[in-house]
Amino acid sequence: MQPDDDDLMFRDEDATDSQTPVQAPSNPWGILVVDDDREVHVATRLVLEGFLVEGRPLSLASAYSGAEAIELLALPKAQLPDLVLLDVVMQTETDGIDTAHAIRNQLALMDIPVIYIRTGQPGTRVNMKELQTNPDVDRVLLKSELNYQSLRKHVADGLLLSRTGRLKRNS
Repeated sequence: MQPDDDDLMFRDEDATDSQTPVQAPSNPWGILVVDDDREVHVATRLVLEGFLVEGRPLSLASAYSGAEAIELLALPKAQLPDLVLLDVVMQTETDGIDTAHAIRNQLALMDIPVIYIRTGQPGTRVNMKELQTNPDVDRVLLKSELNYQSLRKHVADGLLLSRTGRLKRNS
């Protein structure tokens, strides 16, 4: 976690009881952005700044590798994010795939929607079909097709669907 991220807040799964509303407006949605490119983190923060989903703000945490993301999620009493935006190619060509697999299997976090964001870098051995059929990922997006509105739409969809089950896959 970076020093400028000390004010992060994720939902605490054990903190809700029958008298506490699950979707309190002051309780921000937690999003974990995992990408080795600092500019992606900056751009994502700019796009999502001030964005509300069902009246709730967003709180973004940053990890700059798959290993760092796994460390953050595995911390004792970690407040889990509501959504993970995960780059595919980071330290290795399969870093994102390995990270998603570890989130689902090693950490047993099946309820957190994971969205891959793929750069479409030529020469990588991971293809779109392989990503779309990966059981550890909920949606695949291409960075080249993302803009301000589409990123907000996909984030909102992922957060809203995180309450009711896994995201529907891209076709």
